[in-house]
Amino acid sequence: MSSTRPVGYAERLIGSIRRECLDHIIIGNERGLRRVLRAYVQYYNDVRPHSSLGYLTPAAFKAKHLEDVDRGRSPALPARADLTKNEEQLTGPSDAILQ
Repeated sequence: MSSTRPVGYAERLIGSIRRECLDHIIIGNERGLRRVLRAYVQYYNDVRPHSSLGYLTPAAFKAKHLEDVDRGRSPALPARADLTKNEEQLTGPSDAILQ
């Protein structure tokens, strides 16, 4: 049995952390790294839109999912959305940490 799917998910997450967070700041020590990673995880889970969720944030996707369930509709993942439809201005986690 192959475990390539979980490995792929982990590699994608680590790549996102590196590209979106760690490549933009200098970490002084382990304590600082932990603080930065906690802030990034919060950003990733609460603010950052995800392509697999139709470019919704996880919170917006959950709200939509619960609304669909309440209306008796079958919950399903949305079709992939066009990036140009997401007009929400976002700030990255490093912006919040550096302020």
